[in-house]
Amino acid sequence: MKKILLVLILLLTVTLSSSAQNTPADNQAIQRLKEFYTIYNKTFYTNFKKMNFMLLQAKLDLVRKKYCTKKLYNDLRISNLKGEDVEHDFIVSDLYTDSLRAKTINVIKDHTETGHYIVSYLAPISVGKVKELKAIFDVGMVKEEGVYKIAALADNTMYPR
Repeated sequence: MKKILLVLILLLTVTLSSSAQNTPADNQAIQRLKEFYTIYNKTFYTNFKKMNFMLLQAKLDLVRKKYCTKKLYNDLRISNLKGEDVEHDFIVSDLYTDSLRAKTINVIKDHTETGHYIVSYLAPISVGKVKELKAIFDVGMVKEEGVYKIAALADNTMYPR
């Protein structure tokens, strides 16, 4: 009886660990998201104090154009042109990180929804005793013109640290 139970536990462990592994496609999407969030945040924190709002937005727009699908990019631009939340950044929910915390950018596959990934990092804030938040984003990725691009921005969550 112990042998059967041991074999069942071993099979269950192997099955669970193999299903949790990422495919090469997942690894490409994960790498692309890490690259995007690193570059996007770096663009913000290296230029925020040096340039005016419109110039900063133009630089961020170039990054969005490279890493977002054409549809998402156009939707974000149309929203900005209409004046809808011009000063709100939907990509990061206005939670940019800095050079110190950029190392905390982490991306994992969302096993509940195909093509979705969970991005998280620490973002500096100053609200009372809270000095940073853990920002968590649900991001949908698709392949467009042979490259993984951001296609959807879903739920965003923030936790005080």
